[in-house]
Amino acid sequence: MSSTGPPDGARRGARMRSQPVRNQPQSPADQVTRLAVAYLARQDRTAHQLAQYLLRKGAAGAAVEHTVARCRELGYLDDGAFARRWAEARLAKYPVGAARLRDELLAKGVASAVVSEVVRALYPRNQERALAEQTVRSAERRQGRVPIRKLAALLGSRGFDEDVIEAVLEQRMARSVTAARAGEE
Repeated sequence: MSSTGPPDGARRGARMRSQPVRNQPQSPADQVTRLAVAYLARQDRTAHQLAQYLLRKGAAGAAVEHTVARCRELGYLDDGAFARRWAEARLAKYPVGAARLRDELLAKGVASAVVSEVVRALYPRNQERALAEQTVRSAERRQGRVPIRKLAALLGSRGFDEDVIEAVLEQRMARSVTAARAGEE
């Protein structure tokens, strides 16, 4: 009688797992690739962020360039997609003006042309104004009536365009005057 059971030493019903080959030396390129994949697995990153990380870990410049290029080829790195996702999440959580968003994306190492494209797509003129109005409403909901100069400082610190700040604050002042007149009658 021939046995069709599991191989020697394996339990019936146990899954067969491939065991990693131990004691096999890794090439420097393989080590850099492993570092890159582990870094990218934790969070979405830009090519610049990945390159800086690999350099900090002691990888050689040529290996870093090769690894970044390979990660782009495989679709693990896409600065345009990163910038869009990051900017949309940023604006949903914490509205800021186009100038501030541009600065933050540039600081993350996103190329200037990509930043311009993303900001242009996310900020039609009325969109930035709507975000500024949302910021004012939110501040007034939390703090009650906020002086104009503090609102101007808040909007300026969030990177809103001066024209947008002026328009939003003029609208708020007009509403205040209208409400004061209505209260007098």
